[in-house]
Amino acid sequence: MKRFGYEEKSANSPSTETARAEFLSLVLEIKPDVVSNLFNAAYHHFSRLLAQNEGLIASLCHSQVPEQPKYIRQRAIEGIIPDWQSLQQRDDANSLQDAVENWAQDHNLTADWCLDHALNFLRLLGSEHRELAFRFTNADILLRDLIIRAWHSAAVNRHIHAMWTQYPIVEALLPHDVVLFTFEYGRLRLEVLGPWTKSRPSFKKEVERSFISMGGPSISGARKALENKLAEYLEKVDRVSKELGLEEPPVRWKADDHFRWLTRYQVPPCMKYREIAKEIGKDDKTVSAGIQNVASRLGLTLRSSEQDKHPGRTKGVKETAPRRRENKSRRASAT
Repeated sequence: MKRFGYEEKSANSPSTETARAEFLSLVLEIKPDVVSNLFNAAYHHFSRLLAQNEGLIASLCHSQVPEQPKYIRQRAIEGIIPDWQSLQQRDDANSLQDAVENWAQDHNLTADWCLDHALNFLRLLGSEHRELAFRFTNADILLRDLIIRAWHSAAVNRHIHAMWTQYPIVEALLPHDVVLFTFEYGRLRLEVLGPWTKSRPSFKKEVERSFISMGGPSISGARKALENKLAEYLEKVDRVSKELGLEEPPVRWKADDHFRWLTRYQVPPCMKYREIAKEIGKDDKTVSAGIQNVASRLGLTLRSSEQDKHPGRTKGVKETAPRRRENKSRRASAT
């Protein structure tokens, strides 16, 4: 039996991708304005890009085998804009690139994997289902739920990709419908990757975070329904694990607290090392070391701490290799 937990060293290793997904989930929980700001800044540019390419999207939709109809449009959009790097090569996406880059600078999330996540979030919102939010009187509530769900789904997709590349056993799990924990109750819907790449306590914490961020505690009866559904799901996990001869994955490294410190330090409104240390009852060196270690593991450039010595407007991240958009006219003339 292949035991979970071993991987080749890589900047985008499965454990690193899993850690990034957990960090992005915490961003939504602790700094939700990051997500709404991205929507407000970039979605209308993204919608315009989709409208300009609607013919190609429709053609790709018709060419796909309708095994999972609700994902056809999503896959078609991903086909024409698979990642941030591909977006940068497009001549019709300059306004969208500017909007996403400005958002990233404003929130100190300039790493390429953060930009990829932002684009994935926008792609998920680009499905037909988003338009339904504007057909009802409570459109604001529905749109908020769709925005939160899209950010969650983008993080879950990163989890699944990491799991797929690292654990071939996932193919055996798929027929049993246990890869994801899915909970629906009225307008509430959440998805969390099951306890296959993390400890069970970590999985339960992630479920709780998702439940809270989606407004679950305010919905009558939702808490009890979640407890029953979760107990039923974990019983099924135990049954399938025994059937397939799987062991619970070991805890790789405990960094949940460090993720929280990093989110508070990195994402505006930013806290200083000493402010975080005072809040949690630890010394400055412990907090700064924890934040620096987890940022290094994620591949996230930390904002400059110089701004903490001179209070004022947030300066954002100073990148060692500034972005340079390709000169498309020069590329065209060269060909």
